[in-house]
Amino acid sequence: MIIWGSRGQNVVLGVREHRDCEKCQTNRPFRLMLQYRYGHLYYVFRWVTQKQYFLACDVCKRGWKLDTKKVESDLKANPIPFGDRYGWAALLVIIALVAIVAQFSQPH
Repeated sequence: MIIWGSRGQNVVLGVREHRDCEKCQTNRPFRLMLQYRYGHLYYVFRWVTQKQYFLACDVCKRGWKLDTKKVESDLKANPIPFGDRYGWAALLVIIALVAIVAQFSQPH
């Protein structure tokens, strides 16, 4: 049986600026947010399929989309957890280990 699917996550990256919110009608903090989705195989082998950055009001959560490339060029580190970004690499390691064990266990 193969277990696969997808899931979404939100990452709050902190207050980026203060400005007047059109919805709240007052000056509010606006937070940088990342929404991303990842696919998975057996809940362990993961790969990111979508990502989008937003600047959103801290109170009403309304805001707008930001250009992903521009935001990522300004960030110091990738905010997506390592397992969600590179979980697929674990599958490659397991396949390589199985191949190595199979190669050495064959009679010469």
